[in-house]
Amino acid sequence: MDDNATHNAENRPPRETGPTDRPPRLTAEIVLPRGGPAECTLFPPDLVGFERTTTWITAEEGSFVSLAKMA
Repeated sequence: MDDNATHNAENRPPRETGPTDRPPRLTAEIVLPRGGPAECTLFPPDLVGFERTTTWITAEEGSFVSLAKMA
């Protein structure tokens, strides 16, 4: 990777991010069913109704690792 790899198409360095540029906060819920793999679901905690039921992602055990293993 060269020094220009982080520049945008106009060849300007990347700008600093501010509070409004931060990604949304997520809530994680882990379900440990009997006789099945654990599931981890991530979703924005402040959504309600239809948006909450359509804005989530779930991964089964084996598709995610603990934070301790990432360090």
